[in-house]
Formats: sequence, C-alpha cells, structure tokens
Amino acid sequence: MKNIVSFLALLLPGCIAFAQDIKPCLFIGIYDGNKRGICSDREMVHEEIEDYFDYIIKSKAFNEQHKTQNPNTRFIGPEECVMAYRYEKEIAGWKCSSGIIGIKTGKTLEDCNKQLTDQLVKYPKDFTTGPNTQFTWQGKGKNKSEYTKDFGGISGKFISVKSNSGKDLIVAKFRNKLKDKTAIVVLQTDAGMMTEEYVKPSEFFSKSFDTKKLEIQIIYQDFDSPSPVSKLKEFIKDTFKELIINDKGIIKSSKIGAIGARG
Repeated sequence: MKNIVSFLALLLPGCIAFAQDIKPCLFIGIYDGNKRGICSDREMVHEEIEDYFDYIIKSKAFNEQHKTQNPNTRFIGPEECVMAYRYEKEIAGWKCSSGIIGIKTGKTLEDCNKQLTDQLVKYPKDFTTGPNTQFTWQGKGKNKSEYTKDFGGISGKFISVKSNSGKDLIVAKFRNKLKDKTAIVVLQTDAGMMTEEYVKPSEFFSKSFDTKKLEIQIIYQDFDSPSPVSKLKEFIKDTFKELIINDKGIIKSSKIGAIGARG
C-alpha cells in the first residue's frame, strides 16, 4: 500500500499542467470499451466546452452514440479542477478485473490529489493496480462577457467571443423550458441577415453571428400546431423584442419598440 501511495505522490505533480488557452468548462464522457459485461473496461473522452448549454447538447449526442455501452457523462464547471485516472479493479465473484476510470473534482488539483490519496489509504482493496493519471484540467473561470435573460419560457444567453481573425462575435444560445410550446426565434444581424429557428420543447439552439448588433424576436405556438408561423409576419401578444449589442467585447441589451413586418 505504501508503494502505491508513494507512486501516486511521485506521478501526480508531474501530470499537473495548466492550459494557456482553454474554454471555461469541460465535458467528460465514459463508456464500456468492450463487451465483457460487468467485467468490461471503461473508456473516456473529454472536450472543453463553453457552458452548461453545450454540455446538455454533447451529453445527449454521447448517450445516443454509446447507448449500449453504459454511458455516463460529467459536467465540470469553470471554477472546478478535475483529475481522471485509470486503475484495475477485481470484480468480486466474476474471476476477472476491469479497467476503471476514476474522476476526482475539487477547487484545486492538489485537492483532487488528496482525495485520491485518501481513497487509496481507506479502501486499498479497491485497487488491484495503482492508479495511472490520464489527464488533469483546471478551468479559467467565467472570463467572457455574457448576458442572460428568460424570454417567458425560453432562456437566452449571449456571449462575446473572438474569431480566429480577432473580430468580436456574438454567440446566441437558447433553451426552451416549455413542454407544450415551440419557440420561433428570429435573429437579425446589423447587415440585415435574418435567421429563423424553431426550438422545440426541451431543446437547445446555439449559433455564432458576425455582427455588432443582434435583433431578437420570439413568439410561441402550440407544439402540435399544424402549420408554423413564418418569419413573424403576424405578431401576437406573446412577442418579445430585444436588441443585443456587442460593444468592443462587452455584451449589452437594449429594449426595442414595436417593429412592423419586414418586406
């Protein structure tokens, strides 16, 4: 046991690496890598993401892709650190061992290290082999300007990001929290480009726009309505109108008055 703890203490400090340019959150997906039933080895993927909106989208796709492989996902927030490690564990009563993926999260990587060391001391029989660190990660916090708002059933988040060429873009994210209404979202850039999106109940939508101003109009219709409203040519009382402005990397919101149909 002392050898395992000593091995861990030597291994982990060398594995702690701080990325210089990462997104603030992390998606982790774990699944069975083979078909040995309860003795299957676990495999892992991880990807840096913007926020919980992105996590929900990726988690849904991951669970569908690995639906026969016992999938499991984790969201790691911008203020969290994570350490993932692999070890062999003997499966009682099955005369086999599995490759296990373990995850520790905490405020610091040192905290993650301590949690694993404590587990090794408290439950030594869980580890047929010593843990081998797969990766460590530390979020950078919420370092992007963003604005959030609930539009009466659909929640919106608008983030200022830089393009590869250095231009300020607006990323628009919407989540429909309603169970019986489709949200029809019309987004118009300062160049007059219009995008119409239908966000069904419990669904998400995310898209980036090369614009300094993004005009938003939203209406709702029954999910089972036979024909969708098109481009908001007929306004109803549940219409929301808002103008999102990206002012040199700072996201602002401005109310706008009644807007007639555009021809």
